[in-house]
Amino acid sequence: MSHALLTELLGYHAFNPAPTRRVIAAYHVPSADLGARRSREALLERSARQRRRTIIVGESGCGKTSLIEFVLAADVEGLAPIPVRLSPEPDEVVTSTQLVAQHIIQTLVDQQHNALAEAERRVALDNATTQRRGPSTRARGAVSGSWMGTGLSLEIERQVDAGVGLRRTTASTLEQVQQLLSSIGNDGYVPVLVFDDTDRWFTREELGPARVFFETIVPELRELSCGLVVTAHKTYLADDLIERHIRDSFVDRIAIPPLPDVDALSAIVTSRLVAHIDDSIRIGDVLTDDALRALWAGYRNSDASSLRDVFTTLHVALTEACDDNLDQITDGLILTAGRW
Repeated sequence: MSHALLTELLGYHAFNPAPTRRVIAAYHVPSADLGARRSREALLERSARQRRRTIIVGESGCGKTSLIEFVLAADVEGLAPIPVRLSPEPDEVVTSTQLVAQHIIQTLVDQQHNALAEAERRVALDNATTQRRGPSTRARGAVSGSWMGTGLSLEIERQVDAGVGLRRTTASTLEQVQQLLSSIGNDGYVPVLVFDDTDRWFTREELGPARVFFETIVPELRELSCGLVVTAHKTYLADDLIERHIRDSFVDRIAIPPLPDVDALSAIVTSRLVAHIDDSIRIGDVLTDDALRALWAGYRNSDASSLRDVFTTLHVALTEACDDNLDQITDGLILTAGRW
């Protein structure tokens, strides 16, 4: 519609193919709006609240993480999501039950530190507000944007400090994890361990970490009193050993299929525009009809069907449109920028 709009979107990094977790939930489009007969969001939330074990399966970049971030937000009522990052860790960590358990403890420690830092920031802000405007009426004790209040944060700190210096076995380390999870439960929340980056192991040779994780680690974790959410790349299902252990360990399986049609792709792209501009914006304000069709053709004909490739293509095309002083992204820009 206008070059100024394209420039504004470029400044917002609206088509960033790897957005931060802080914003990815805002981009999520509910599965019902994409043609799904059953709500994947409702199934994931129900499974988490019932402390069930859920695996989310799909291609890399298909929307598994956005589903998790949308449903298991840090401030969702009654749930305590604990995102445990494994993909940056070396194989010797992610294939050892004890080291994974230690990693879970460290993740809770990091969340506890962040909670206390946020609480201190809020106190300082309240004090400054009181000096300027009088007493604040906000409730104290809960940390904004987080399930971890200051009381629970201090209890986790106490339990972790009590275990420092003790010689740990796998069983005792798992026991400490369970104690921490029990404290979260006693505070009125359902703890949910979230491993949403294990699908990245499909790029490693012979799927070694994935085999050990699903064969050895998950059976130990499923004994913990908490919900469990794990992502898996579609490639894993072709491995008989991994597939068998997935069937044995997980109660619910959520598959994220490729987008069914161009309207679904349009909804995904529009969600980015609305998040950065407002509800009045339309995809035709940014892309020509031919550009959208070219984008759909590239996605549909790709073996990976990756939304990450869609947005990489759009980001490059948007940059070139701004450089060329255009009012819309054209099909020619999509074709030259395409990652397919």
